[in-house]
Amino acid sequence: MVQRGFIPPAPERPTFAFSLHVLKAYHTIQLRCAHLSIQQFVKALCDLHGSAYSSSRSEQFTIIYDVYLSLIEGARERALRKLGRSDPDWRLKNCCPCCTNKLAGEEKLEFDMLFTMDGNDSLKRVSRRESASVGLGRSKERLDLREAVEGGYYLPPDIVDRWSRRPDPKDLENAMQKLDWADSPCSDRWKNMSEVKTAKAWGVFDETGIFVALCRHGFILVLLDMRRSGELSKYPLAVVEKLLNVFGPNLGGGYDIGCGFITTLRQSLLGELAQRLNYRSLVGAFHGHAHNRLCQLDYLATYTHGLGLEDLETAERFFSKSNALASSTRYASRFHCQQKIVQFIKHNNNFEVYSNLSKFIFNNYKQALELLAGEDAFEQAMKLEGVMDKAVFPQWLAEEKEYLTSLKTTPTQETLEMEYLEQLVLLAKLRPLLRTRIQIENPQDYSRSVKETTRIETQRRHATELISAALKTVQELELDLGIQARWTLGSEKWAATEELIRKRNYQRCLDQLESLVVARLFIRKICTSLSWL
Repeated sequence: MVQRGFIPPAPERPTFAFSLHVLKAYHTIQLRCAHLSIQQFVKALCDLHGSAYSSSRSEQFTIIYDVYLSLIEGARERALRKLGRSDPDWRLKNCCPCCTNKLAGEEKLEFDMLFTMDGNDSLKRVSRRESASVGLGRSKERLDLREAVEGGYYLPPDIVDRWSRRPDPKDLENAMQKLDWADSPCSDRWKNMSEVKTAKAWGVFDETGIFVALCRHGFILVLLDMRRSGELSKYPLAVVEKLLNVFGPNLGGGYDIGCGFITTLRQSLLGELAQRLNYRSLVGAFHGHAHNRLCQLDYLATYTHGLGLEDLETAERFFSKSNALASSTRYASRFHCQQKIVQFIKHNNNFEVYSNLSKFIFNNYKQALELLAGEDAFEQAMKLEGVMDKAVFPQWLAEEKEYLTSLKTTPTQETLEMEYLEQLVLLAKLRPLLRTRIQIENPQDYSRSVKETTRIETQRRHATELISAALKTVQELELDLGIQARWTLGSEKWAATEELIRKRNYQRCLDQLESLVVARLFIRKICTSLSWL
């Protein structure tokens, strides 16, 4: 039947079959339209043939489609063996023509290879369980021991889980003694939620998303299933270990929490290898707004020498396309979920990323030429601002870093002076309240007169109490600051401290605005993820 162009759903006495043309049509269409499910496609076929749809037809098509894909992958594997490409890491070593090949006489770059990695929870897969009054019920997943033929994209779970176990303290201490990395200034801001609190929520899903690593041109390097957990550190550790072993030294890895990850990497057994091979952990340009300024100076792609036009946000672009798989993988089996994801990745690599590679390089080349063409105008603008040499820019960044390092906390002297001025301003506002006169508009209205008099007297009493408290604070601050003559409005110290307060308030407004923008971006990302549930 296969020789005649048909594949049956059963090996013996089949009464029904799908043609290879139909299977190829579905395979091609669903790679372009990831929302298309087998059920909807089979319903369309039934409509074309004028027959009633039944669920058995979808089950039959699923069986046949698995056979069809296994035939394709089997032929592909045999061809690779004949070509001498049976090495498990051959695909990884040759996935991107630009990243994995070097030209004769090519200039040595700061990074031998740039990649990005990130997790995405849109491709969660629901775990079928029995209902239970307390906690999670028992799994009622149908046993399917098949492994998707995925071409070496997925890292095996045992390789990943190896990094979830605590290393031997002695081995870790020996490894740490050989390192001289500094901790990130904002690494303590990035904390995963407690696994105890989220265990039940993650228990609804068998896979809670995917973790991917891509080269800077968009080719998928490795892929991991995040299993019943959030974005744990074991996933990026497993990725870095694999890429260091395959590609060697001078790798630059973009990660949205790259500053925090470098601390995790340093405290793992992988730290010594990463430092010896000069691995650099970086933060993509888009995610930089969620990091403090001191962290940006060390890790942000914008300020990293050797990155040029690269923003290290390739993962976000991939996720914007792969999110379309969510509706067709949410309730699939583990085998069919991996099968669909890998088929999508292979198609994306071959028909999207590879075909657009020349355009990608050409556009970057044009952008670089435009920047170079504007160099003269830029130098003229520098002269107008009194900047005579471009070497001053790295110097400014170094000076800014030194200044911010010294200002991790507000200087005590400035803090006390600002508080002192605020108390003086408060006293100046409260004292006029003591001189409020009681004016009775209508003496004939006795009840209203009593009410107004009581209000003003209460206001005076409150002002007296506040003045006493503020005056006591002022006196204490004068002793702490060694002030002999109280500051007055218009004095030099008053004006200087007032300017400090204005700058502090302005900076706080900027910080709040930035936090609101970042919160808005995260809310949109969460809403996008929830829309696929």
